[in-house]
Amino acid sequence: MSNAAMMELVRENELLRAENAEMKALLRVDPSVDFLERAKLELGIMPQCAQILWALWDCKPKSRDAIFHSVWGGKIDQPEIKVIDVQVCRLRAALAPHGASIKTIWGYGYQLPFADRVKIAAVIGVGIKP
Repeated sequence: MSNAAMMELVRENELLRAENAEMKALLRVDPSVDFLERAKLELGIMPQCAQILWALWDCKPKSRDAIFHSVWGGKIDQPEIKVIDVQVCRLRAALAPHGASIKTIWGYGYQLPFADRVKIAAVIGVGIKP
C-alpha cells in the first residue's frame, strides 16, 4: 500500500472517530431532564417500563437480575423476577409502532440495540441536540 493511500485511510479513520464521538454526545441523556416522565408520556408506558428502558439505555446487555435490581432493588414489596419478562413484553408493544425493539439474549437478559435507541430518542425527544 502506498504512503498516500495509507495517509488517506488514517484521515478517513480520524473523521469517522470524530463523527462517532459527535453522535454519542448527541445521544447522551441527562436523567435530570426527566427521561422517565418523557418516556411514559410519549410512549404511553407504565413507570416500570420506563425504568426498564432507562436501565437498557446504555445499549449494553443486561441480565434479568440487573434490570430487576435497577427497578425494584431495595424495595420491600418486590415482585417475582418474572415481572421483567412481562414488562419487557409491554415495552416492546409500545416501541413496535416506532420501529424499535428490545433484543433478547437467551439465558441472560435483554439489550437495547443502538439503532433502536436512536429511534426512541427521537420519539421521546431526549438526547438529540437541535
